[in-house]
Formats: sequence, C-alpha cells, structure tokens
Amino acid sequence: MGWTQKTREPIYDYAFSRMGTQFFASPVVAMRAIRGALKPGGKLGKLCWRRKAESPIWAETEEVVQRFLWRPEEHNADTCGPGPFSLGNPGTTRGILEAAGFTEIELDQRDFDYFMGADMDEAIESLLAIGPGAELIRLNGEYGESRRNEVAEALRDHYARWQKPDGSIVGRGSVWLVTATNPGWRVTPHETRHKESESMAGRDADLGKAFAEGVARRSGSPWTACDRGTPC
Repeated sequence: MGWTQKTREPIYDYAFSRMGTQFFASPVVAMRAIRGALKPGGKLGKLCWRRKAESPIWAETEEVVQRFLWRPEEHNADTCGPGPFSLGNPGTTRGILEAAGFTEIELDQRDFDYFMGADMDEAIESLLAIGPGAELIRLNGEYGESRRNEVAEALRDHYARWQKPDGSIVGRGSVWLVTATNPGWRVTPHETRHKESESMAGRDADLGKAFAEGVARRSGSPWTACDRGTPC
C-alpha cells in the first residue's frame, strides 16, 4: 500500500509471497496494490495453504486437541482476522486475483513433508505454539492452559507413528503454488482500473463482503476463516 501512495509507477518484474497473503483483511485491495507495483507482464508467485483438512499436520492436531477443548462462542483471545486457510478454496483465490485484475492465473497443488521438529519435544512445542491446536488452547484461556499437559501427551501418542529413525517428526502438508500475470492495465493512485467493466467492480464488492461475512461467522478465528463461508 505504501508503494501506491508514494511512487505510483510500476517498477517491479516479480512479486513473491510465502504464506503471507492469507492475512489480508481486504484481499482484493491488497492484491490490486501489488499488481500496481508490477510492470506490464510482471509475474506474481505465492504460496498459501490449501484447506486445513488437506494438511494432516493441522487437521490431525486439531482433532486431538478437540478431545479436551472446544471452541468457545465468546472469548477474549487476540485474533488477526483472516488466517492461514482463508485462501484454501481455489475458487476464492482465483476470484480475488481476477477481481484485482490479474490474468493467466494458475493454482498448482503441492503436497510435501513438513518438518515438525528434530525430536518429539520440539515437535510438540511447535504444535502447541502455532496452528489450530494452539488456537484452541488460547481461546479457552486459563482452562485451556490447565489442559496443556494432557493435550501434549495425547499429541505425543498420536504422532509417534510419524517419528523417523533419527528421532525427527515429519508430517504432511499441502499448499497452493499460485502464479498470475499483470496484463498491463493501469492502476491509478485511487486504486481504480482502466479497461475494466462496472460488473467487475460489483463482483469485487460482493467478494469483499463474502470474505468479511465468512470471517465473522467464525468469531474472528484466525485459523478457520475462509472466504464465502466455505469450510476450510
């Protein structure tokens, strides 16, 4: 956003993000700003998580933690709005980029080994620090903390089958490798586009509204918010 306010000229050939664009509260506006920084023909490349259920490292961790904790309807924990799985739906990701003016949009599924820790202690520490399991503990406040040791033991038992001969814990994850092109339409200082129809602007507004509603339905949870109300 700072780029569009200061230089207002496309100066970059490439833009790349690794697990960052899922957190934009206004994704169409943000991606339009990124496109505006790219020269005509400039390329975007980014990685984002697919749906939570498609990454066992997150889905199975949450299932284990849910034996002990639940998602409260009201909580005082800090959240950051849209989170890691907000772009898991390929239609959502494609729609955002189209509304931002990108073309030649491709989503390539990549499944991979996820290094969780050099040993079980390190893996459990990581799983209880980030991700949907850690979120459940945080959302439950003091009660969540009181169950932490039980949760940790259950995770140890569950992930013993993923332990390698060297002691490391390796799970499975799945991401989208997304690529797109700036076709060269001018992005003005006011973030409008030439050569685009009014229907595109209407779809932009509808997409932004759906994104906000999808987040709101999940009580602002940073780990479960998906656009258009689609389950992560």
